Amino acid sequence: MYFSKPASSRHRTVLLSCAFIVMAVLLTSNSTATAQDEDALGVYASGIVYNNPVYDSVAIVEFPFGVNRSQFEFFQPDSSDTAWYGRVFAQVDLYDPEGWVIDSANTYFSLRVEDRLQAEVEDYMIFDKLVLTAKPGTYSARVTVIDAVSKREGDYFISDVTVKPAPREKLAIAGAQTAFGITYVGPDYDGPNRRLLRNGYLVIPNPTGTYTDVDSVLYVYGEVYNLTWDPDEKTQWQITFEALGDDGVFYQNYGGRVMETPGANAAIAQSLDVSSWPSGGYKIRIVAMDLQTRESDTALLPVRIVTRQFVEYARTPKSALNPWDTLSIEQKVEVSYWSLGEEQREILQRLNAEGKRSFLKQFWAENDRDPATAVIENRAEAMQLWQYANKMFSNNAAKDNGWSTDRGRVLMTYGMYDEIDDKQAPRTGDPYQVWYYHDIREGKYFVFEDWSGSYDFRLVHSNVYGEIYSQAWEDLIKSGFTEFEGE
Repeated sequence: MYFSKPASSRHRTVLLSCAFIVMAVLLTSNSTATAQDEDALGVYASGIVYNNPVYDSVAIVEFPFGVNRSQFEFFQPDSSDTAWYGRVFAQVDLYDPEGWVIDSANTYFSLRVEDRLQAEVEDYMIFDKLVLTAKPGTYSARVTVIDAVSKREGDYFISDVTVKPAPREKLAIAGAQTAFGITYVGPDYDGPNRRLLRNGYLVIPNPTGTYTDVDSVLYVYGEVYNLTWDPDEKTQWQITFEALGDDGVFYQNYGGRVMETPGANAAIAQSLDVSSWPSGGYKIRIVAMDLQTRESDTALLPVRIVTRQFVEYARTPKSALNPWDTLSIEQKVEVSYWSLGEEQREILQRLNAEGKRSFLKQFWAENDRDPATAVIENRAEAMQLWQYANKMFSNNAAKDNGWSTDRGRVLMTYGMYDEIDDKQAPRTGDPYQVWYYHDIREGKYFVFEDWSGSYDFRLVHSNVYGEIYSQAWEDLIKSGFTEFEGE
């Protein structure tokens, strides 16, 4: 059987078969796996806690995981069967704070493809989940996946699995997670994917919360406990969704829904349109409210939108923990270009690919703003600005040259502007923009003019030392933006 999201060229199609999930991941033609250990399976996973009061002293802890199907070895059991088969063993070990294994669970299942060529297709992911119960406390976990044919294995370590006591009377959200797809199949569903069933919903997990910029929809699942409910009276509850930037600043409001209360507990199943989101980090704020008591609870769900070049995150998450490593050497040069001095750029251009990698590695290590952290913050910021510049300022179909435009250079050199004055259609002259930098650059600004009328904005004036200066534009700005007649 097939489960498909609403038809769109920006959606993935998901195939459900033989008690496991196969997801078609849209890859660029030059994508390559970049796992740190070529002999290890690439595995990614997460830990989801459901501290439903119905379970009293323990909570259900689920560990959804994903692996690339092409990593497994397939075989034909006999000549009478033309299909090829693989074998998957998966186990989760739960550790206490002292590092002792206190519980484990495992599963074993088969993969089936029509022929060897299908088995070698790299664009498919296998999803499943493992389930444990745990008392309140703080744990860690390791999900291990083994190819039972080749004996290759890989694992994913989850450092923090926090199980809170079950809420007895207070309204609470639990189990909030992202998904590639959610469809209602009913509580009596007994199909091959029943292991992925929650409250009648078939939840196709996205353990990392990462989507590509070709996805237009993300899905959210969760549960709400301790709603006011009386079988003899009509009661209602409300769920609302907002998107925040990684810095916690409001980004988009999705509004909410008011629903009849189905019982003391209810499921959250929601699709959110992310087609306009630029690459970067976000948080989905989920607010559930009991409309009888006005009691509410909030959950924050991290999400990341990445470019096509970052799609390897979904296939080999170990490498994707550092997004810099997923870039080609050409892209690394682009991200770094405006942070380098002119002499450094000249040296870089003379190096071969390996020399450029070593040069940039040393440059960013020497310019790490905070060496005490594992992240090179200023390099991460440069990547975000590079992505934004390409998305907003590119003038080609590939949307990959915005970094080299005047606006891209200024953005990546001085950071995001504080204010913009956009004169799209003045009565005389050309459209222009003024970017203001108030807080940290004491009222500095840049003027960009659309010379061709096709959004080809070029820098024509700035009061920043070393940038192009025009007295006519300076006088115009000081005069309060009367109409510019040109020179």
